[in-house]
Amino acid sequence: MKAIEEKLFQTRAKMSKSARGKIYTAETKMKISKANGKAIKVIDLETNLTSNYVSVRKAAEGAKKRISEFMSSENRPEGAGRAGQKIEVFDKETNLTATFDSFSAAATALDIRYGAIKNSFYKNQQKPYKGRYIFTKI
Repeated sequence: MKAIEEKLFQTRAKMSKSARGKIYTAETKMKISKANGKAIKVIDLETNLTSNYVSVRKAAEGAKKRISEFMSSENRPEGAGRAGQKIEVFDKETNLTATFDSFSAAATALDIRYGAIKNSFYKNQQKPYKGRYIFTKI
């Protein structure tokens, strides 16, 4: 470990002041990474495509993008995941009733916490939330 730190210190010391802060191209970064033994090669087993990354962090970012693309609603199999529970919210102050597709949609629209709605059903609360909202499952 000490030898690597010394080598890194020597490399930095050799850099001229003008080279510090220089912006490298992706190709140059890859060459530097290969020279330092840090280049990451990722092979996609489904498509047999190979991707080269400069660091583990960059490889993880690439993997996150691919996972989010795969898990988007377009690629998700039908019936996968849990469907939201439809709820009806009655506002005592305005005497209006609103229907929402999920707890989170209701929480966002009413500007209250998701957990408050969930707990009102979990604890089977009878009194209105904040003295104003009455939640019922549809």
